[in-house]
Amino acid sequence: MTSKTWRRLLADALDLLGPAERLSAERLMAKVRGMSRASVLAHLDDAPSAEEAEAFQKDVGALHEHTPLQYLLGEAPFADFSLCVDDRVLIPRFDTEILVGRAAEKAQGGCRRILDLCTGSGAVALALARACPEAEVYASDISGGALEVAQDNARRLDLDLTLRCGDLFAPWQGESFDLITANPPYISTAEMETLAPEVLREPHRALWGGDDGLLFYKRLVKEAPAYLKPDGYLLCEIGAGQGAAVSAIFERAGFTDLVISQDWGERPRVVEGRRGR
Repeated sequence: MTSKTWRRLLADALDLLGPAERLSAERLMAKVRGMSRASVLAHLDDAPSAEEAEAFQKDVGALHEHTPLQYLLGEAPFADFSLCVDDRVLIPRFDTEILVGRAAEKAQGGCRRILDLCTGSGAVALALARACPEAEVYASDISGGALEVAQDNARRLDLDLTLRCGDLFAPWQGESFDLITANPPYISTAEMETLAPEVLREPHRALWGGDDGLLFYKRLVKEAPAYLKPDGYLLCEIGAGQGAAVSAIFERAGFTDLVISQDWGERPRVVEGRRGR
C-alpha cells in the first residue's frame, strides 16, 4: 500500500498536467482501477496499492510527454461503438463519421459490395458492417500492424470483415465493388510541421499525403474505376481546404455526380463521385 490516497495522486497529477487535464487524469485513474469514472470519484479517499499508484503515475507521465490519451486508455469512441487503438493506427476522428454516413446511404440504396481502403483500426469498415448487415464489407491497409488492430476490433464487435494487407488496390486485383471508401493520408509537408505533438505520435504513414497532401487522391481516383462496377461510387475523406482540388481530380478522371459534404464544423470533409458506364 502507499501512504497517499487517490485524491492526493490526482492532485499531484494535476500539478504536473494542469487543471485542464482533470478529465483525462480521472479517466486514466478509472482505467487503472478497473472502475467507472463515477465510481472513482466516489472513492477518492481510498488508498491505492503500490502497483496501482505506479501504473497511474506512469500513465500520467506518458500523457505529459504527449502520448495521446486514447493510446493510454487503449480505446477510442467512434460512431455508436468503441474501438481498440494503439500506436499502430490513427486515432479515429468524429469527422470521419461523415464519410460513414454518406457511404451508409449508398449501401442502404443498393451498394452491397463495399471496399474500405486505408482502413487503419477498421473504423469506417466496421461502422458500415454494423449499419448495413446485408452488405459484404472488405478492407485493406498497407500496415500489417494496423490490420491486426482492425481484426481484433472486428472480433470484439462480432462483425464479419474480410481483411487483406497491401498498398491501396494491390490486394484486390480482378475484383470489383459497388462502393469504395477511403480515408487516406492527406496532411501536406508544410502542415506536418504545424501538428500538435500528440498527433505526431500517430503513425506518420497514416498522416502524410505528399508535399501537397494530394498524393493518395491522385492514385486512388486514377486506379478506382478498374475496381468499381458501372455506376459504382468512390467516397474519400479530405482535409480542410482540399474540396476544390480533390473534386477536380475526380472530374478529370471522368467521375460524375460529384458531391462535397461538410463536417460538423461546416468544412468540406468528404468528396464523392460515381463512375460512368
